[in-house]
Amino acid sequence: MLRSLHIENIALIDRLDLELSEGFVVLTGETGAGKSIIIDSVNLLLGGRADRDLIKSGAQKAVSEGLFDLDQNAAALLAELGIPAEDGEIVLSRELSAAGRNTCRINGRIVPLSTLRSIGATLVDIHGQHDNQALLDPSRHLDFLDGYAIKELSNLKDAVAHSFAEWKNAVELVKSGAQSEAALARREDMLRFQLEEINAVSPVLGEEEELIEESALLSRAEEIKSSLSQAVALLNGGDEDEQGALSLLQLAAERLGPIAGISKKYSETMERLNEASYVVEDAACELRSFREDTPEDRYRLEEVNSRLDKLYQLKRKYGSTLEEVIKYRKNAEKELLDMEDKRAFLEKGEAEIKRLKKQLYANCKALSEARRAAAKKLESAVLFEMAQLGMEKASFVIKFDELTGIESAHFSENGMDSAEMLLSTNPGEPVRPLQKVASGGELSRIMLAFKSIECGVFDRSCMIFDEIDAGISGRISTVVGQKMRNLSNGRQVICVTHSAQIAAMANSHLLIEKSEKNGRTATTVRALLLEEREIELAERSPENRQSPTQKNCSNPHIVNRCQHKFRRPSEN
Repeated sequence: MLRSLHIENIALIDRLDLELSEGFVVLTGETGAGKSIIIDSVNLLLGGRADRDLIKSGAQKAVSEGLFDLDQNAAALLAELGIPAEDGEIVLSRELSAAGRNTCRINGRIVPLSTLRSIGATLVDIHGQHDNQALLDPSRHLDFLDGYAIKELSNLKDAVAHSFAEWKNAVELVKSGAQSEAALARREDMLRFQLEEINAVSPVLGEEEELIEESALLSRAEEIKSSLSQAVALLNGGDEDEQGALSLLQLAAERLGPIAGISKKYSETMERLNEASYVVEDAACELRSFREDTPEDRYRLEEVNSRLDKLYQLKRKYGSTLEEVIKYRKNAEKELLDMEDKRAFLEKGEAEIKRLKKQLYANCKALSEARRAAAKKLESAVLFEMAQLGMEKASFVIKFDELTGIESAHFSENGMDSAEMLLSTNPGEPVRPLQKVASGGELSRIMLAFKSIECGVFDRSCMIFDEIDAGISGRISTVVGQKMRNLSNGRQVICVTHSAQIAAMANSHLLIEKSEKNGRTATTVRALLLEEREIELAERSPENRQSPTQKNCSNPHIVNRCQHKFRRPSEN
């Protein structure tokens, strides 16, 4: 339940600290006094729509804060969110700034707006002034039924939503695949041509460098052999009378032989000359070998250059390096495989769609049957509640469209049902759509019946009604007041009302007043004592509100009449 409410700078309220009691609490006041401001403030801290117009003129921010008893549902959700709760209480708050900032807190911790809404939904059920209009919209009637039977229908609705998503995705995929079949075929032809072109060459990683070197050798073979021959001649000597580097080194070493024993440095130099001659001799041997191995194959040169030309052509089309060309081939092969898989799926797509549609239809049919069974229970529950609200001769029916076959069914994630609530308020008259037969007062009572039924489905410790008595007067107001008093057993019921009969049933009574001070209008709220309450009820009695001239709060006759006309809560 809502223990206390703190409001700052909202509409006409400067600052308000309101303590709320258990049981049935009513708020009364003249039209325009600001009764709806209280409801708007509660709705705000529960995560409702925030409008900067709510901020009091001239103020920089508006604040709404509520202290609630922590019930099991809210406690479980808090535990999931990791928010500590102490002493079985929870504080929700919301702050709006003129600059547009929106700050939400739970037990002092800043949380997203969605979290505030989730927690708020477990604590309070608010019925606004215009919520009755939902009963006049047939497209929302199925929601009332699903909300009533949520425990029985939850798994079935999940199964329908899942199978609908699968079926829809398959339809979209096949549809898009069929539309792109021509493009798919064109892409496949191009990929196959490219792969044939690459595979015809069959490039090997690293071969390009080897071919370039081989081409250079073949194209300059004569030049290479000439250079190698000249080098060999310079090392070994050319003509018979011409000495090469090798013989000169050997001759120099021989000249040092006679004097090698004289000094160590001569002998060491001689050794180096001998070593140098060995190196030159090896080099000469290698050069002769290179010369003999140098190929002179014009046909091989043509083959190498032809191969390099093919590799260059591949690189121009598929990558700047052979590595990129080979990678392109790999990706093209994978894309072709994917195309084959997609084509295989498209070929069997229609069969898959039929299978998924049959599964969807089976799930929808199971949901429809469960809804029809739940509708019978809801009809009985509504008729029972309506009888308690003075509509004991009314008839109430939930009408479904006939179940159709799989081919004509209209599927959605919510199934294939369409339902409408029908009402007859007079015996012998056929049931007809609510919007055609229900008066404003009857709509209010039907909505109150639904709210009474919801109490057994959603265990919220606080219910708030903003003028649920719209269109209700006379004896029925007393019946509605008694019904709301009964609803408050085990929970808190807060009601904004203009009806004295309803207000008379409350456990506590708050008066909302508007006054002018220092040129500014302000709204205040105060709890009424017994004597004050009797005067307020007398003022709100139908007889006293017939004419403004009859309004006399201090008239003992009016007070006395009120005391006898309406039973006080202590007498109920």
